[in-house]
Amino acid sequence: MLEALWEIVDGSVPQPDDDAGEADHVQWKRKDNRALAMLKLLLDNSQLVLVMGCETASEAWQQLVDRYEQPTMQNIILRERKYRDCRMNEGDSMQEHINKHKMLIQDLAAVGSHVPEQRQVMELILSLPPSYDPLVNSLQLVQEGLTMKLLTGQLLLEEQKRKERNAGDSGMAMYSARSKVGASGYRGNLKMNRGKVQSTKGAKACFNCKELGHFKKNCPLLQQERSGNRKHEKVYAVGLLAGAERGSHEKWFVDSGASVHMCCSEKFFTTFQHSLPVYRK
Repeated sequence: MLEALWEIVDGSVPQPDDDAGEADHVQWKRKDNRALAMLKLLLDNSQLVLVMGCETASEAWQQLVDRYEQPTMQNIILRERKYRDCRMNEGDSMQEHINKHKMLIQDLAAVGSHVPEQRQVMELILSLPPSYDPLVNSLQLVQEGLTMKLLTGQLLLEEQKRKERNAGDSGMAMYSARSKVGASGYRGNLKMNRGKVQSTKGAKACFNCKELGHFKKNCPLLQQERSGNRKHEKVYAVGLLAGAERGSHEKWFVDSGASVHMCCSEKFFTTFQHSLPVYRK
């Protein structure tokens, strides 16, 4: 079509009759030779055997049509099987999957089996992985009817949203992993050594429990022992007995929440200890 030779190839402009002038024959033959040469140059070497004996471009084109686009039951069944078996796996590119569906539809149309748009929509939906079921259920509520243009647009938009969401989740996961490594000094089978992450393949065991993967200061057994010791520790509070007046040893204010008391009067403190034994240690 680009070289204005398609009419010679499909037979729309046949070879002039004998009654035509010499100029018409020469012009048509020149175009036919050019179209035939271009067609052979665009074929793979394994396909040239199909057009070797052809003398015109129309004859060569018909040989290719009979070989690959013959509307026989065998060709139709073969293309129908490929079309129905086309499935998309999780993680595949949605654009590539849609393009593959379009190519299969064109192959069916080439052999005379045209696929209506309603079936195209159905086959594309059935080929999607289960993760797209919520989107498909929402699209089925469209009152005007689901078309291929609307379906493909929404599928590509959903894929873009998933990529952005996965990119955000990956960034948060990497930030969390770095935070754990920086806070504890190790994570999993990695540890921090002078600011660098190194493998614990040749690392020494914990000096306390002899297990790999952590230092003594982070040993779980040691932390449990320390927590148990804290439960049995006693806390004592020291209270100061203050006099009501300066130089007075008769009136005192006692801190009842203290475990041990002290004052400047030995006489009063001895009496206080014997009278209030609950405050003694």
